Amino acid sequence: MNKSIMEAESNEDKMAEVYNAITGDFLTENPELGFNSALGPGKISTSLYKGLTAAMKQAIYDEQASQRAELKIRKEAYDKQEKDWADLLNILARCGTLSDRKMQKKKRNLEDGIKDFNLVLANEQKNKEEYLNNVLYKTKASNEFFDQFNKTSR
Repeated sequence: MNKSIMEAESNEDKMAEVYNAITGDFLTENPELGFNSALGPGKISTSLYKGLTAAMKQAIYDEQASQRAELKIRKEAYDKQEKDWADLLNILARCGTLSDRKMQKKKRNLEDGIKDFNLVLANEQKNKEEYLNNVLYKTKASNEFFDQFNKTSR
């Protein structure tokens, strides 16, 4: 009987060991076990660490989603700012081109005015020269003209 009692106790001990192993924290991989460290609150026991809890994983996923949204907003703002700068550069280039054209037109008009004025002056000078050559100096001075000078003494 003593042997059967010892055998029964041994079987009972083995069954308790198997039950404890099955329901214990080691085989069930309880993630909370690593966060209940003897080192203090907020410390992680590395030998018992089994991974993050579902709440921690969800918090990480939520933070990643908010970071993606923030990055998307920043990228959209940057793209809008770049587009605004490109539009401004295009407007300034267009204004510069229009200003250059206006200045070139004014320069052409001024040159045309100067050219017209020079033509008028050239015609006046030509008419004056023709008058001098054909009307005023048409006749050559005769000897009688020159003889009238130096006849008296002073």
